[in-house]
Amino acid sequence: MDAPEDDRDVLLQRSSAELLADLESSLKPFLWKTTVSGKVQIRRGVRIRETNRLVDLLERFQELPQLLDPHLDKIIPSLSEAFLTYLRWASRPKHAPAISAPPLMSLSSAICKLLYAFCKIRGEKVIVRFLSTETRYLELLLSAVESGNPVEEEPAQASGTWSWEERYIALLWLSQLLLAPFDLASISSSDNIDEDLTRIPGFIWPGNVPGVALRVIPLAIRYLSSAGKERDAAKTLLVRVAMRRDMQELGLLQSLVSWAISRFQAAPDVVKPAHYYIGLLSFLAGVLVSSAGSTAMYNYLGDIFHLVQQISAEGSPVFRSIHDSAVARKTTIKIYRAITTLDLRSNPDMAAMERVESTIGILIEYLSDLATPVRLAASKALSIIILKLDPDMANEVVEAIVGNLERGVSWPDTGRQANKGNHTAFDLSNANALEWHGLILTLSHLLYRRSLPASRLSPILPYLAIGLSFEQRSTLGASLGTSVRDAACFGIWALARRYTTAELGSVTIKTASLSGSFTVNSLQRNPILDSPALQGLATELVVSACLDSAGNIRRGASAALQELVGRHPDMIIQGIQLVQVVDYHAIALRSRAVQQVAVQAAQLSELYFNGILFCLLGWRGVRDNDPSVRRMIAAACGSIVWGNLQLDDLGAIPYEELQRIISYLAARLERLPLREIDEAHGLLLCLSSTITGLHPYLHAPNMKSAVQHGHRDFEGLVKALISQVHSIFDSCMETQRRKEFLAEAVGRLMIAIYPILCADLAFRWFRTLKEDPLRAPKPAVISDRSLPLPENCDTMDMDKTVTQLLRTPVLTNGALDLDPIVFLSSMQSVSEAGFSLDDRIISTMKNLLNAFLEFKRKETIDAVSEAAANFTFLLDRNDRSSIILEWIQAATAKAESGRSGVGKAYLHTLFKTFPLAIDCSPNSSGLQKEILEHIQWRWDLGHHIETRTTILACLARSAALLTHAHRFLNIITDGLDDYTTDNRGDIGSLVRIEALGAVGALARAFDLFEDANFEKFRCLFGRLLRLGTEKLDKVRAEAQVSITYTLRNRERDTFKSMPPTSQQYFRYLLELPKHSWAQYTARYDELWLIDLLEGYVLSADTGSQDLVRTSRAALVQFCDEQSPLGNAETVCTALFQVLKNNISNDRVLVPTLEVISFLFDMDIIQKTPLKWRSLYALTQKAHFKTSNVRKLEAAVKVYGGLMEVYPEAVQKLSSMLLHPFPRIRNLVAEELFVGKGVGKKVNWTKASKGDLVKLQKELGMDAPAARS
Repeated sequence: MDAPEDDRDVLLQRSSAELLADLESSLKPFLWKTTVSGKVQIRRGVRIRETNRLVDLLERFQELPQLLDPHLDKIIPSLSEAFLTYLRWASRPKHAPAISAPPLMSLSSAICKLLYAFCKIRGEKVIVRFLSTETRYLELLLSAVESGNPVEEEPAQASGTWSWEERYIALLWLSQLLLAPFDLASISSSDNIDEDLTRIPGFIWPGNVPGVALRVIPLAIRYLSSAGKERDAAKTLLVRVAMRRDMQELGLLQSLVSWAISRFQAAPDVVKPAHYYIGLLSFLAGVLVSSAGSTAMYNYLGDIFHLVQQISAEGSPVFRSIHDSAVARKTTIKIYRAITTLDLRSNPDMAAMERVESTIGILIEYLSDLATPVRLAASKALSIIILKLDPDMANEVVEAIVGNLERGVSWPDTGRQANKGNHTAFDLSNANALEWHGLILTLSHLLYRRSLPASRLSPILPYLAIGLSFEQRSTLGASLGTSVRDAACFGIWALARRYTTAELGSVTIKTASLSGSFTVNSLQRNPILDSPALQGLATELVVSACLDSAGNIRRGASAALQELVGRHPDMIIQGIQLVQVVDYHAIALRSRAVQQVAVQAAQLSELYFNGILFCLLGWRGVRDNDPSVRRMIAAACGSIVWGNLQLDDLGAIPYEELQRIISYLAARLERLPLREIDEAHGLLLCLSSTITGLHPYLHAPNMKSAVQHGHRDFEGLVKALISQVHSIFDSCMETQRRKEFLAEAVGRLMIAIYPILCADLAFRWFRTLKEDPLRAPKPAVISDRSLPLPENCDTMDMDKTVTQLLRTPVLTNGALDLDPIVFLSSMQSVSEAGFSLDDRIISTMKNLLNAFLEFKRKETIDAVSEAAANFTFLLDRNDRSSIILEWIQAATAKAESGRSGVGKAYLHTLFKTFPLAIDCSPNSSGLQKEILEHIQWRWDLGHHIETRTTILACLARSAALLTHAHRFLNIITDGLDDYTTDNRGDIGSLVRIEALGAVGALARAFDLFEDANFEKFRCLFGRLLRLGTEKLDKVRAEAQVSITYTLRNRERDTFKSMPPTSQQYFRYLLELPKHSWAQYTARYDELWLIDLLEGYVLSADTGSQDLVRTSRAALVQFCDEQSPLGNAETVCTALFQVLKNNISNDRVLVPTLEVISFLFDMDIIQKTPLKWRSLYALTQKAHFKTSNVRKLEAAVKVYGGLMEVYPEAVQKLSSMLLHPFPRIRNLVAEELFVGKGVGKKVNWTKASKGDLVKLQKELGMDAPAARS
């Protein structure tokens, strides 16, 4: 889970000023209009599109709402004033109706959408402070809500009059106006109120209720049962009325509370919608919270508590339906919290204490609720209640919470955990992830409110540390521990913020609770039972910030770490440097967090190194479900290990320490169950990455010195590695499940171990030299004369031989980093001196490679084919020849089976081993010829796109292309011309792209315009231009890269910077054959422009709208340019030839006709000396007896252009007026009308022969022409 490379909040901060300026400047014309007389008036309607644009602009501030604060005092009053003005206008008796039909919406609805967006982003409590509190607007708003939503309609049906945003804002504003500090009776506008409007079932009105209250309460109760957002505003309004002192004195609060409670028992068996009861509960919760500073609700606590207890117990169908709603459960938790808070404010009696104890028990049960909002509410309520309890009772509650956590953790001994391959000392398999989230969140809230004394922190902190590494997987593989880790981050952040350094300095944490409590030197858990809490938590935060799979957890851990170091800097090792490395923005991208931040953090201290390294080997690393993440983890593992190994004064590595780490990885693999293929894949990649780091230290002088001085650490490490890897290879032969991932990892491990095998040969050589110098073998004269050895090979000294032996060449896609012949010479010298590799490991690797070459996954093919190619270096001449022949035969057998995609790994391997095949036969080109013939045979065998793309992709990166280019030209040209299509579309484009890569490789290696190369590669230039102008973006982009390599340095930079969709790009290509390329060679090929236009017409007709526009503009610009070469004539002549060459190829024919008609429209082609009769005849031939409508349309357009220069085209068009296709008849009529002004007032889709005769007479034709 990665954040984007550029963080959204950073981009928002940079652009916030511009966005807010846009908002402020847009509001005035959005709300107001200026009449012809210059008077400013409120708008009645605004565009929906403009409203949505402003709302979307505001939505961007969701993550950083504080950026809006400096502008709220201008924007909100401006919107509210416009809203009031609109309401005053709408209340006039004879006003025009509001505009609300698309694409317009009423202004009041638009304003309320914007105000709701502000409430959602910044919070309604902040926004209402900027609304006017003048009571003169009370009547206006109240009347507007009443008239906008008649009582006869249900709220859900009333959306046709007022939107829910309008109701929400109006009710919210009314609740703000009711804060008036004087009695409502003094501002009542009228006492003549319809009794039907005030009739509420079950509600008994007290006497002398003011008119405003008589109107507000029914309105609020009406929307209290709404399923929308207006329910919250209605609840606020109703609570505001009920809690007014003058209304309490009238008994209105008592009536409303009694009415709300009675609604739950009104009809126990009649279940109403859940939102009806949620509204009632939210009202009860609101009045309880509002009465926190008074005794107004004391008399109702027992009744309300009994009600919510029944709901929690699901005592009836009504209560069961209420309890099924997560929102209702959350609201009942608020009621529990408010009741308990009121009970604890004074000296509680026995009944109150019973309610408190019951509430605590119920809330602890709610901590494991399925709904996250319910757990959040329960944890917050518990923390508030615990803060108000006496210390003894508070400690009991905390102990109960810790006890519930303790039940989910088991602490087996270290040995048992090691046998399981687990790198933590605790086991969470029995823990309930939902319950742990609620419990950890409760502890975090307690720390945030500083409800716990510092002396009580030690039993709690281990669970925060465990929470940071909590992870479980569902049966579908989804993560269940993210919320627990998030709560733990919050708890550590709160701990750092609320407690002083002096208080935390003496607090310790159980070492076993830390996930990285190993020490590298012993590869065992740290024997210290307790460690400083701050440092232990800091280490856990570093691990989470660098390795966690969830981006919000990495950022949360980084924020907590910054708080921890910032407030307690002297308690954390390398604290300042640590927060600079584990930066909040640096860890947003997971790949950067793992491969850069983790490596840098591990170098700051051994504690961080231990934690990061061993957590890499857990669920945050090698156990990840994503194979790409495991590859990334493996690369980081090698970097971390080698970045923290301390070299001695002589530059030697600590071999024992390295061997312990590698032995630990090997032991983890050995203990791993066969079914754990994902973890085995990750561990094998980590092992190969760590061993690869040893390669730069395989120096002959160091090895010789170690042997002479009796230092066996290095040699012991090499032998141990070979033994362990051999054991791993043997175990891999037994695995049967999902072997493709295993094949990839084993392939990488083979590549890593090859230099180690050579190092073992070198050690044995030096060991023999030391023990018996007289018996030491001399460098042998190499008998295989097929090797072009250096002249002084016979006198080569041992050190030089071993040096060459240790410089193992690396074959990657056939490209060599060193000369293989020198290495093979050294291998042969060592072999003839009596030193050879262990036949068992060679045999095992061969068997594994033969099995793994069957797989088809791309990553597996890359690794296995590279391992197989490099494996041949370890074989003698005969064995090398034999295995390559085996692979050729196996590849042939796979291809003959006819299954698509099989044998790709063999093709990759053969291309990579091609440079070595020259050494495999007395005939110097024997096996190379076999490989070349097999590749050509595979290319010609059927037309498998997957096989062809594989061959071309391998060819582009193979040395074979450079040494035998002439043998592959036919393959490359076939690939450049592949336009295969099927139900997936233009799948031939995949072949063309890979073929372009091969052309690019040739252009990089050769100067294609040199006399020695030009004739050989002449066939590629025109095809390259064609693909550089075709309609597919991905093909053009690849062709641009290849064309770039044919240019000289100055032009190369210019062309490379052009977007392949720009007009400049197409113009450059039109000029390229006769300008840039003409400078490189005098042998310009006239066919190049024809090839170019074959691709160009596709872009100019069938490309995207933007591509058609830019390509046609470039073509017109090129043709209009006054040039001695005559661009327009050259282009038109070439188009004529394209038309002639593709008369039976509709893919090119139709776009060519369209472009020719376009050039007629642009008045370009008429000015050229083109043979119109020939163009006319080709056009006729193109659409002869065709039913292709597009082809017919294109031909008609060309005839329309020819009318001006070739009169016979008029007769041809007139004959097509009775064509069987109505669409063609209409198009012909349009062309005749535009060109000749005839054919008016006739419906040519239903025309008769008489209409045609009449039209031909207008054109001066004597007899009807035959239709074709």
